[in-house]
Amino acid sequence: MNTTLHCQNYSTAPVLFMAMELADKHWKLLFSNGSKKRSKTVDALNQDQVLQEIRQSKERLKLAPDCKVIACYEAGWEGFWLALWLRSVGVTIYVVDSSAIEVNRRKRRAKTDRVDAEKLLQLLQRY
Repeated sequence: MNTTLHCQNYSTAPVLFMAMELADKHWKLLFSNGSKKRSKTVDALNQDQVLQEIRQSKERLKLAPDCKVIACYEAGWEGFWLALWLRSVGVTIYVVDSSAIEVNRRKRRAKTDRVDAEKLLQLLQRY
């Protein structure tokens, strides 16, 4: 009987992580290279602004222009058109169910787009 475990080989190439907190009028984008973070707000549905912020984040976080981008956002009213579009421009995208985002139920916590984006980014980087 073969009991060998097969492990996935993880790349050590630099990656730009992007968490998106989506709202009616504005989207909060939180970027990280694994150590430093950058936060920007763009107009909702503005694909050109999203691409521009991805390019600027690669530059400011000192990543190569062609480095891999891994993003996530919480499933909701925005649907899956955003995931399909991001995938079409070369972004690896994960749509997260809201119940998968950990919260401490005993503590009161602030409910802001920034806090939600931070939690999504932590979840993405751990994944």
